[in-house]
Amino acid sequence: MMERTARVIAIHPGHMDVAVQPAAACSACGARKACQGESADRVFALPLAPGVVLGAEVSLALEDHRLLMTAALAYLVPAVGCVVGAVLGQILGHGNLTALAGALTGLFAGLLSARVLTARLGDDWNQPAIHSCSPLPPSDKRSSES
Repeated sequence: MMERTARVIAIHPGHMDVAVQPAAACSACGARKACQGESADRVFALPLAPGVVLGAEVSLALEDHRLLMTAALAYLVPAVGCVVGAVLGQILGHGNLTALAGALTGLFAGLLSARVLTARLGDDWNQPAIHSCSPLPPSDKRSSES
């Protein structure tokens, strides 16, 4: 199970915004700006968990099978489409140019299939479990920063 701690930075009707700080290893990585952008925190909109207040720390947990399914949809489906398209293009056209056209067509079909599958699964299938760690009322937060 992949687990990260986040801080609730905004509460809206039905959802909340949380900021997840990067892992400690990210500060030593030379490519941190490529995957995190310019900001130190990543902000996500998640369903509002009961009892969570502004400024509270929450634990976000994503089960291994959900992480694996997300990776398969993002990488495996387009890769299989590309290979199948290349093989079909080679068999049907007997040339490298048709194999290339088949690979590109298969890649596009794989990307489209992954998008359609993700849309059919809906938003709830890959949401992390949210557990409250330490509720901190906004008034206590302001007094501790002074």
